[in-house]
Amino acid sequence: MKEKDYDLFYVLIMLFFGILIIASASFFLIKPAYTGYIVSEGGNVTRVDIIANTQSLLWIGIQGNVTSNLSLTDNITFSGGDVNFIYLHDNDPGTVATIIASMNSTLDAAAFQPANHSDIDNYLNISSDHITSSNNTFKVLHNFTIGSNTYDLISAKTFSFLGDYYTGALLQGTELAFVTDVIGGIGFENTSVDFQFLLPVNTNVTYHFFTRINSSNALNCTGGFSPISRFNVTDSTISITWNAIPGATGYTIFYTDDPTEGMLNFTGSPSVTVLTPTWTDTSFDSTHRYYRIHANASGSSCESPALIVATNQTLVSLPGAEYNLVTFPYEFANNSIENVFKSINGDYTNVYEFSNEQKFYNIFIVGVWDTIYTIKPDLGYWVKTSVNTSLITTGRSRINMSINFSPDYNLFGVPLIIGNTTVASVLSQIQGKYDRVYEFDNFDKGYKIFIVGVWDEVYTFKQDKGYFIRVTENVTYNSS
Repeated sequence: MKEKDYDLFYVLIMLFFGILIIASASFFLIKPAYTGYIVSEGGNVTRVDIIANTQSLLWIGIQGNVTSNLSLTDNITFSGGDVNFIYLHDNDPGTVATIIASMNSTLDAAAFQPANHSDIDNYLNISSDHITSSNNTFKVLHNFTIGSNTYDLISAKTFSFLGDYYTGALLQGTELAFVTDVIGGIGFENTSVDFQFLLPVNTNVTYHFFTRINSSNALNCTGGFSPISRFNVTDSTISITWNAIPGATGYTIFYTDDPTEGMLNFTGSPSVTVLTPTWTDTSFDSTHRYYRIHANASGSSCESPALIVATNQTLVSLPGAEYNLVTFPYEFANNSIENVFKSINGDYTNVYEFSNEQKFYNIFIVGVWDTIYTIKPDLGYWVKTSVNTSLITTGRSRINMSINFSPDYNLFGVPLIIGNTTVASVLSQIQGKYDRVYEFDNFDKGYKIFIVGVWDEVYTFKQDKGYFIRVTENVTYNSS
């Protein structure tokens, strides 16, 4: 009898180990690209344990964070079975509560209604009993608040150390959309993850992600602010006017005198809110001031695509009774030579403008000769002074420039450059079409030279300096 008991004990042990081996094998054979019955680990959709008989390419996993960083990738390509991490931009990420992933490029919250399992299955072109169907994926009912409305939606649930993520299914008309709440959880890799989505894909589909829920007349700022006009009312006053944005209930203008990159997002910058697309800054007493405009609507905002930069007075030294080379990367309310040079009236005699196309000088001699009458932005001018003096100009800095260069030497000045001012960076768009740049020094009365790949006495561009550039073909240089 004992011998039989031992036999039975051995059999039980062998059977128990056999079960463990089978269980372990089923765990390690799981692949992330499979869908069906989901066992999520640690709240990260990049590591879902899914048991199925066939590989599915009908679902993608998206997780990510909301950030105020403006330098983000606009378009990302996914394939079925992929799991990816993305960043979404919002001007005030701390106030984002809900994110929508929609197949529609615009949102109309008034058209939202709960989706059914059949809506998803029909989109995927699969039956309800398919292993990857909506029934087997969106297995819970979850309540979402979207704008001022609440919805009980069929949802897929994933887990986090600090809370659970839900992807709820919606319809906007006949188009599918999906919603998730921002919970600020901790993902599988022990990193902060604001949101997670599980989204169906069938052939080619584009998902548009929204951090704000708007009405059918959602704000669209793309190109909408331009043209933005700026003009000096007085030396200490700048007036700004822009195109109205349809649907905007007001505008917030942020401004700063600090040009460093960290301030360009205007975190903590002064601001003012107006109802109409115009504003006058009556406290403008600095050399440069940087502006950005936000259009506002209920639950939504969007911002002007470019910085607006204004300049008040600029001082340019003109040493010696000699020729000095100057440029004027400004817009003047009155650009006549007499007005631009009024601060040194009586201290200069001649002004020469170089024609880049015809390769000769147009001449202005005070009280004698005038083949030129006005100062043009972006060109270079030789000024003959009779004494040491300083030219004071008042204008608006240009942040955009378009100038035509013809083969051989051309004389020009640069606009206000934000960011990298190195010669190679500023002229990168015409790389290979120029071979040298000369900067004239008004104090030394000599040239500093930049020769591509050989010599670089001229390392960076300066706004009030004049430059000769030698190009090898007709080319238009545009800056922005």
